[in-house]
Amino acid sequence: MAKPIAKLIFCDNIKVERNGDDVNSSISNILSMLQPVNIPGNYSFCVACIFNNIDTSKKNTTQFIFKDENGNIVFDTDSLSFPDINLSDSKNNSPTTIQLNLDLRNIILQSEGTYSAELILNGDIVAKDTILVKKV
Repeated sequence: MAKPIAKLIFCDNIKVERNGDDVNSSISNILSMLQPVNIPGNYSFCVACIFNNIDTSKKNTTQFIFKDENGNIVFDTDSLSFPDINLSDSKNNSPTTIQLNLDLRNIILQSEGTYSAELILNGDIVAKDTILVKKV
């Protein structure tokens, strides 16, 4: 099995539409920085967490951690379990892809700076990203 690949996308909103067995996600306004009106203050945004090459023969868990530039945890999902995936439903024997959408509302941002995000799969960090927080 190939090593899992993961990606984080910060954005304003994620709209999910279902059409029968198909699910389509539309990401609105990809963010290169978070721009709250006040610091400290509350800020709302979304994060799309995309996983490829997931081993569906075992139980999988994930965790998302968002930290300020001093390493203080601002948001933590704790451990989340993926639902069982029925491989007989996969199309064209393609790699299993899972998208987890996080809608983070009124997250308290205490200071400006470079914040970091970690995406963990089964205890291993599979994606890391940073984003600048700067008052408007």
